[in-house]
Amino acid sequence: MPASTETKELLQSLLSEGDKVVETLQQKIPTDAHGRMTHKRVSDVVDKEGYQYVNLVQQGGGVLGIALLGYTYVLERMGIRFLKLAGTSAGAINSSMLACVRPESVHTCKSPVILYYLAQKNLFDLVDGHPIARTLIRNLVKTRQDGEPGYATRLAGSVRFLLLASLPLIFLSSLLLWQNPKGVASLLFWTAGAFVISWLLYLAGKQRNAYTSGGGFTPTVLFFLGTALFIGIVYLLGRVPAGDSLQLFLEFAPIAGLFLYSLFLIFSKKYYRPIQIGCSAVLAVVLYIGYLNKFLHVTFFFRHEGRLWELPTYVFLSATGISLFFFFVLFVGSIGFFLLMKFRDSRFGINPGRNFREWIAGLMEDGSVDISLEVNGKEVRIANPKNGVTNVASLNDYCKTWEKAGVEYRPPQHTLSEAERKELTRRLIAFDEAHPPVSIITAEVVTQNKIVFPRMWPLFWTAESEVEPADFVRASMSLPVFFEAFKREFIPRPGRIPDYWDKFLHYHGNVPKDAVFQDGGILSNFPINLFYNPGLESPRLPTFGIRLNDADEPDSSVTRSLGGLLWSMFNTTRYYYDKDFLISNPHYELCIGNVDVRRFNWIDFNMKTSDKIALFAQGARAAAAFLENFDWDQYKIERSRYRAGDSAAADPAGTE
Repeated sequence: MPASTETKELLQSLLSEGDKVVETLQQKIPTDAHGRMTHKRVSDVVDKEGYQYVNLVQQGGGVLGIALLGYTYVLERMGIRFLKLAGTSAGAINSSMLACVRPESVHTCKSPVILYYLAQKNLFDLVDGHPIARTLIRNLVKTRQDGEPGYATRLAGSVRFLLLASLPLIFLSSLLLWQNPKGVASLLFWTAGAFVISWLLYLAGKQRNAYTSGGGFTPTVLFFLGTALFIGIVYLLGRVPAGDSLQLFLEFAPIAGLFLYSLFLIFSKKYYRPIQIGCSAVLAVVLYIGYLNKFLHVTFFFRHEGRLWELPTYVFLSATGISLFFFFVLFVGSIGFFLLMKFRDSRFGINPGRNFREWIAGLMEDGSVDISLEVNGKEVRIANPKNGVTNVASLNDYCKTWEKAGVEYRPPQHTLSEAERKELTRRLIAFDEAHPPVSIITAEVVTQNKIVFPRMWPLFWTAESEVEPADFVRASMSLPVFFEAFKREFIPRPGRIPDYWDKFLHYHGNVPKDAVFQDGGILSNFPINLFYNPGLESPRLPTFGIRLNDADEPDSSVTRSLGGLLWSMFNTTRYYYDKDFLISNPHYELCIGNVDVRRFNWIDFNMKTSDKIALFAQGARAAAAFLENFDWDQYKIERSRYRAGDSAAADPAGTE
């Protein structure tokens, strides 16, 4: 299918940004005509053409994975190739694509092909849930612009306005019904007391910045003031003679004030317009009916004994409050209930994830590309034959490219005999079923285990021919709540299956009927320990890691709310597995590049083109900064220094 104009323009922009970074880096790190670094060594594993090989581990992060593409683009353009690949979630996508894409020449950069896949895909198509959910997600992930509050803030503010406007009206109309001035005065006293106490708490510093902001009143203070004002109005209504003009004013004042305020909020851009328009409409109708009833003696309710019945004040206020409250229930409650039911029936995920799975499967099986375009005044051709990855065997065929490229271990010091060097090379590049060339991390939540695909596929399938590698990526990309959990139903139970559970996981419980997979990031979002081999005195090649920094500096204020505390607890759990390895092996930090992606939203699948380009450029610049500072010889020294006292857990797939 020919590329659209939008695809070409985005691809040109991405390649242009990447080339700018590469050209600047090449002024500091010289390369030859093929882009291979001539004066910098980053590995002792090279091929016959002089390309250097590293293992690569990529962190997960939703659409922030675009930055991973920028990072790997620069690495490839500087003559670095990848021996083994591992990743979680978004990192699993880029890892699997780097393994699946196999140009006619083994030395051709793969990143431009993957960039083409990205450029031609409308990422919001991956949000394949109900239209209501799609609309909410589209708006919720919008970033704030020009100091305006975000969608979630405006939506919450409008819902709060509905409640604070309707409930006091209903409550105060019931006081009028009972005509109890003493009760009204008593309630006024307690409301005033609550307001004073809340203000004293603020002054005492118990909840600083909780009640005032920017010199004005927050909704909490406005609630107390508004309630006190309404109670005062009701009290006066009970004292003013019926039919008095002051009584008419007091009856209309609360609703008219709410109407004008809601009308003002429609244009303030601080509240959700559809709700505010609905509020204004309800208030306008009630005011209109009240006007006809009070001044023109027209009623829409009933006649009795030949005369029109005038609406009592409490009915007037109650009708307004109930109307607003029912509007709140219908507009917010019904939508929320509908989404909750859909959420419950869909394994607690908003989106089925079918579009994502089909997209990845299509790229793995086909993914053919042949496109020419002009980038920075140069003609660039991006070509790739059909990938043909449809099963585990074809995915593992990635390792065959190592032998085709002539990959071998070449230590700079001649401390090994030729026979020893060749044996180490053979062991390094030979295919081992237990140590496949690609590792995709996911979490199986029924048995509560970290799963590494494709190595552990026998746990859930009986025959290799049944397994589609796209399922591995879909399982790893099962973002909690955002995507439905990936489910493998009817796990086979021949006699050998329990042996595999013991072999891979030391699991001796009952094999579940179904397996349920969630995003690998809940257990290991950055599996940097995956290729660690403590048995080696000196590493043969480094394991480069790409870490996406999307969190602000630690601040205890985030734990002051229940939601903030729960989120911090969740992050502590999901990050510590990988962090613990780095604490025990601090030298590994020398191999990790950090990409600052804090200004981007990790679930913004409707990301603007300019943000995609900026995110890609962030990754490219991070890779350039890392390569400029990485010292392979120093890393080997640090690695050997920590080897003797090594206590960190190594993965059995270690090949370092």
